[in-house]
Order: sequence, then C-alpha cells, then structure tokens
Amino acid sequence: MLNMKKIYFLITLFISTLAIAQTSYPGNTNNGFGGPVGKGSLAVSDNGTTITLVLTKGTNDFNDALVIYIDSKTGGFNSTSGFLDKQDGLRTAISGFDGTNRSTLSFPAGFEPDYAVAFDKGFAGIWTLQSGSTEHTYITSANLTPAGSAISATYTMTVDKASIGITGAVIFKFLGTYISPTAYRSNEAIGDAMVGFVQGYNNQNILTFNTYSTPPLPVKLVGFKAIKESGIVKLNWTVAQETNIENYQVQRSKDGINFTTIQTIQARNQSAYQPNYTLTDASPLKGINYYRLAIIENGRKELSGVATVTMSQAGNNFTINYTPGSTKLNIRLIGLDAGNYSVSVVNAGGQVLQSMRLTHDGAEVNKEVTLKGGLSKGIYRVVLLNNNDRNSQAFMVP
Repeated sequence: MLNMKKIYFLITLFISTLAIAQTSYPGNTNNGFGGPVGKGSLAVSDNGTTITLVLTKGTNDFNDALVIYIDSKTGGFNSTSGFLDKQDGLRTAISGFDGTNRSTLSFPAGFEPDYAVAFDKGFAGIWTLQSGSTEHTYITSANLTPAGSAISATYTMTVDKASIGITGAVIFKFLGTYISPTAYRSNEAIGDAMVGFVQGYNNQNILTFNTYSTPPLPVKLVGFKAIKESGIVKLNWTVAQETNIENYQVQRSKDGINFTTIQTIQARNQSAYQPNYTLTDASPLKGINYYRLAIIENGRKELSGVATVTMSQAGNNFTINYTPGSTKLNIRLIGLDAGNYSVSVVNAGGQVLQSMRLTHDGAEVNKEVTLKGGLSKGIYRVVLLNNNDRNSQAFMVP
C-alpha cells in the first residue's frame, strides 16, 4: 500500500508539473566553487506579468552570489568594465569590482544587459545597471524563498516584468555568473561555458547567452467566429492540441480597445480531436461589437484575434462600392442576419437590371457582384431581400 501511495504521489507530481509551462537552463557543468550553480539549473516561467526564477542547486552549498544579467530592451552595456558600485556584497558582485580588484565580463554581440537580478543565501534584489561613479539603481526585492539557507535544494525568486523594462510579451536575454561578494569570480555560469577562464580576478569574453520567451499555450485555436442571427450574436471556436487549459473567457468591447469578460467557458481538454465551443450573446451592444477570447492556462493568458459584428440600424445594413468603368460591384454586408438573400440591381425607373442569389453567414464580409453589362450615368439601387427584411442602398455612376 505504501508503494502504491508513492506511485500515486509521483504521478500527481508529474501531472502538476506538466501544467506549469517553464523552460529550464542547465549550468555549464563547471564546479570551481563546488558546483552549486555549474552543476545546477535555472528554471524560468511567467504568467504574463510575473516572472518566476527557480535555481535548482547543484553540488555543495550556495555560499556566494548568483548575478543574472538581463537584456530586455535596446541599449545597455557591452561589458562590466565601467561598473564601480561596491556599496555592499551584491552590488560588488554585479560590478565585478571590489574597489581594487576587478573581474570584467565582456559580453557578445546581441547581448547588452540593462538590469541585474542578484542573490545570495540571504537576499535577492533587482537593479538597473549604472556605470561610472553612479551606483546601480535598486528597484525592488526579488522575493527570495527560502532566505537564510545555504543548503536549500531550490531557491525561488519572483520578478514583475515591468521592473525589468518589459511592457508587452515576456521575452528577454540573460546570463548568470557565480561570484563571491568580493568580486572573485568562479568558472560556474548559466548561459556560457566560460571556456579558458581562470577563476579569480581575471577578465573573460562571454561567447553565449540564453533567451527566454513565454512558451506557447498547449492549445491551437483553429477558428473563432462571431455571427449575427435574429438580434443575437452566436460565437463559436474550434481548438486543437488542447491540454491543461483552464478556461476560455469570452470578451466584448464597444471600441476594440477596452474589453470586458461576458462569460467564462470551462475547457474540455480533449486533445484527441478538435473540440468545438459555442456561446450566445443574447444582449449585444448597439452598433459594432468586438469579440475576442482570453485563453487561460495556469494563470497565463493568451488572446485570440478579434471578430466583429454590427447590430443593424436603419440605413446601415450594407454599403456599396462601385468603381466607374468597372464591371464589378462590391457589397459590404454589415449587421445582416445569416440567411439566403436575393440581390437586385435596379435603375432609377424601378427596372430590375440584374438579379442573383446570395448566401450570408452573418459575419461582416465583402461580396463581389459581376455586372452583366455596363451601366450608363445615373443613380441605381441594390436591393437585398429575404423572408424577414428588405434593405436597399443607392450608388451613382458618374
């Protein structure tokens, strides 16, 4: 029974781990300071706002400082040679300078860090890098857990993306280096092999770095449509590869900018086939309604494209675009119910010049009509007629 409980625990742990999308970056296998970083790894994940960093300690105790240089925007520094801040142990570690001795890192092309997350066994913080006599600007704590232990199996930190200059999608480059609070640098790192580096107060040309971006959600949105039908809006979407998704939040907006969730649909997580979801908005807004999906997985959110539906108002059900001399008539359908329509082109005397059938799915679309003959100068009308409604719109041939 005990063994079965252990198996159940391991299965549960495995499933829970799958639900958290993260990327793991191994240490460079060096063990100059005993291997807590070089033999360890750093896992990075985010929920769209907060970035979580988890160091899994390798061999021996974590007695020094891990400095994670972060490049998240344009600009930054190509080396640590100009850093002079030595006000405390972590600042000294970031600078690689203790007031007398220096261990400079020169960064490769494409990597110019602007920030550093640095931590030892007692504290983790976030700094904006500064050169010369200016001290590195302290931003905030990185919420180290646990604090005060050199032998913990893992160390977890959380960083708000805005604190490291990220405003949109979470993507950044980084390099981790293990160094003493007196700037004596080890050959242990995450993101670079430190080839040829003799640990101590020596300079090193960094050759590589890591790049983190939010892993895609374990779902593929095949299609998302909003269709007007008899005064309501029907929304439907189909997904594939659906795994560990929590729910779909259907959001609506009147301006296409500010969206409000009108209903939440629980995900079925049936990846063996393509699930189809439907929802009815029985009280759409007057005029244009903008719809989108917020797909939620373990606190992360991904947004779909926007679908629009216009609830019809008098004289605003469709528009006509005619290019003089052309044999094509472009009809843009706005807010019409789904269904079959007859389309007629009528001259000023009421004579029907041409008729055809049109099938409309309720979405806002352009329909192109080919005119059988040229139109002389004058005013014409296009008439759309179905069992429930008659709509017409005039256009002029100059």
